[in-house]
Amino acid sequence: MLPKGDLTRDQLSQLLLVYIGTAADIIEFFDSFKDDKIASEPILVLLTLGIW
Repeated sequence: MLPKGDLTRDQLSQLLLVYIGTAADIIEFFDSFKDDKIASEPILVLLTLGIW
């Protein structure tokens, strides 16, 4: 998944940090569905996933 072109080591490390941050956000997003208040409202879960 590396981009094509000439990227410096600093740019590649910054890109890696962006990917790691995005993955952490996605994990946190799906972890929020484990909350009892949210999990008990299936329409809320479906709407949230649909919008996302």
